[in-house]
Amino acid sequence: MLQAKTIMIKDVATVRPQDTLDQVIEILVDKNITGIPVVNEDNTLAGIITERDILSYMLEQDAITHLTDSNLCEHTVYHAMTANVVAFDEITPLAEICECLVNRPFRRVPIIDKDRKLVGIISRKDLIAVIA
Repeated sequence: MLQAKTIMIKDVATVRPQDTLDQVIEILVDKNITGIPVVNEDNTLAGIITERDILSYMLEQDAITHLTDSNLCEHTVYHAMTANVVAFDEITPLAEICECLVNRPFRRVPIIDKDRKLVGIISRKDLIAVIA
């Protein structure tokens, strides 16, 4: 039975809660990804931030009409991220992760160790690649 650790991406780009939204957007665009884990200083999982989170937050702030570098650097990841994140450990069967990604609206799940430290990430694309 294949487990998360067999396909997870280990070299994961991350941000910190105190980083600004302009920094996150730059990473998302540069790496051509749609979401990124948020970690604390000790690499424990604090949340996740996605394109959807950023756009939703900006709409709530009525800042979408003024999407400029000047106001994006005033907003931090902490305020826009999803804090209550579904995460799996390294030995979770891929079938369980697949079921989660099919039944939930998100595209990726963080993989954590027993101390809640981020060790990887699995996306729907990663699961499709295993099937291929």
